[in-house]
Amino acid sequence: MSTPALIRVEATKPAGVDAGRRIITGLAVPWEIEALVQGAEQPLRFVRGSLQVDQGTRLLRDHDPHRVVGRPLWDHFVNVPAGLRAGFFVSRTAAGEDVLTDAADGIVDGFSIGADLVDAVNVSGALVVRHGIVREVSIVGMPAFATARLGE
Repeated sequence: MSTPALIRVEATKPAGVDAGRRIITGLAVPWEIEALVQGAEQPLRFVRGSLQVDQGTRLLRDHDPHRVVGRPLWDHFVNVPAGLRAGFFVSRTAAGEDVLTDAADGIVDGFSIGADLVDAVNVSGALVVRHGIVREVSIVGMPAFATARLGE
């Protein structure tokens, strides 16, 4: 009887997490994909380029306004074909350390936005946002939009 071979997997740097520089980046929200967001009665979809980011936008943990954990890196906010990419500097606090650790460990790897919907219309049972203002981005474990994830 042979002994099974030991298999080792090399640790890799989690995509979108630069713990040394305290930066997390990823897709904050995708364009043209429908998802049922918490508290909504119908699916929501964002038109490409429909979002404006408020200067007061902050990174929150799980949409909790009492848990601000980061500030935006404006040069990391970019409209790309997939959606709105975002980047944040994570605070040097206990809560910030928790976010960086959880993100690096893959415990939380999603983004979710909080936005004011300025212009939205119902199209075939979905609320289609043509203009919205992002007030906050949260790091979450289970984003409503499956592709709203940390990543390079």
